[in-house]
Amino acid sequence: ESIQTNLTITHNHPTKNHCVIYTGSNPLPAGTTILSSYPLATQLLGNTETRSLRCSYCFQKQSKLLRCAQCQNVRYCNRTCQKKDWTENGHKLICKQLKRKECAIDVILAIQTLSKLSKEEYQHCQIQPLSKQSTTHPKPIICGLSHWNSVYSGPSNSAEDTAHINLVQEIIQTIPTCKQEEARSTLRKFQYNNFSIFDELHNSYAAGVYPWAATVNHSCCPNVLVRFATAQGEVPILEFVSCKEIQPGDEICHSYVDLTLEEMERKAELKDKYGIHPCDCIRCSSSSAENAMAFWPCGEKETIQTLDPFFWDISRMNEKRQIVPISQVYYTPSDIPLDDIHHCLEQATFSFQKDDDAAELSFLQQALHLHDSKSSLPLSPFSYRICCKLLSSLLVSGKIQEALDICIRIVCCLCVALGKDMVYHPLLGLQLFTLADLYEGCGRNEEATSAYIWCRKILRVTHGKESEMVQRLNMIL
Repeated sequence: ESIQTNLTITHNHPTKNHCVIYTGSNPLPAGTTILSSYPLATQLLGNTETRSLRCSYCFQKQSKLLRCAQCQNVRYCNRTCQKKDWTENGHKLICKQLKRKECAIDVILAIQTLSKLSKEEYQHCQIQPLSKQSTTHPKPIICGLSHWNSVYSGPSNSAEDTAHINLVQEIIQTIPTCKQEEARSTLRKFQYNNFSIFDELHNSYAAGVYPWAATVNHSCCPNVLVRFATAQGEVPILEFVSCKEIQPGDEICHSYVDLTLEEMERKAELKDKYGIHPCDCIRCSSSSAENAMAFWPCGEKETIQTLDPFFWDISRMNEKRQIVPISQVYYTPSDIPLDDIHHCLEQATFSFQKDDDAAELSFLQQALHLHDSKSSLPLSPFSYRICCKLLSSLLVSGKIQEALDICIRIVCCLCVALGKDMVYHPLLGLQLFTLADLYEGCGRNEEATSAYIWCRKILRVTHGKESEMVQRLNMIL
């Protein structure tokens, strides 16, 4: 009835606490939704003004929202969402507190989580169909204690526990039956396992607790991606969608970190934020070097003279092209003036905060010039970060041709950084949409059409065939 019945948590891996294994009998093609889960808890992020734009239950943006009459702190689409948040999400437990003061995000999430897990219906995991259930998606799981208990809580840390004293006290005051260690363990689990909830443009706007999804391990060469299904009157449902073919017996993995970072940066973030050390995924393992390769248009030691994003076009997947180790063509050169570049980036940020668009653009152009004047490597993690900021600034300034040149560079950076096996990635799809729009704006219609087609192939997998962005692409094409 559901692909999720073919996902098994195993605890006998030699180096991992647990693994989620696909145990079905048939391969799963890219674009298959293999996991779907309701949250135990959710909470909007941002300041009061930002949160006031979305319903506090289903997170839909509405022009007119109803405010909670008691706390005056949260808003809803309608009475139905308000009632669900009161009874299901535990707003009744924290309403009085929110009237007095702002509550920490983790406190709100912990109160929602622990209050649900104390109820009889959450002692076991359940499958519950949506009111409008798709025939191509698995029915969402409602997580219970078994999934929650499988979630990694990390080692007990006295320094962290001390920092959490006030949060623990707030939780216990709201849920008197909760023990101190239970509250501390919950906060530790949040540190390693909570998800950012994001929109189609990958802008984060909320946090969520999804224990079933949190049992899935990290890989720098993942076979699934995260996306969220949202609808008015429904809490956001987390989905894992396959981004490459998955064979029976494969471990299900998604990436916890930004894959445009070079290897040392990824490993440092995994160690500091998630306690993963070392990363033994197939991309980082020295015995699996073939998984850290990228298509490259010239010799290993040669520099790309002309950037042609269509060299990496998904329509060329079956062509024989040269491959090289990513680490040899995508890295931060040691001879670039990092201090001077950081100074320019700081000044650009300061100018942005002052709404000085001209100064922001000037400092970002200086930062890229400093990088390029000392490096013959056009595609590097550092140039990628500068170019992403510069693209936004150029678009605001209306400099379309310059924006096109920078966007081409960003797309090429992504294609190399993600490697030859990661052809379906949401960031690449989104940048291709921008690239196609810029080609069209510059009158280069043939290239625009090619970029739109490439973009649609990716977004059909990463966002879904029914997503708004794919529907827009269908109309354009």
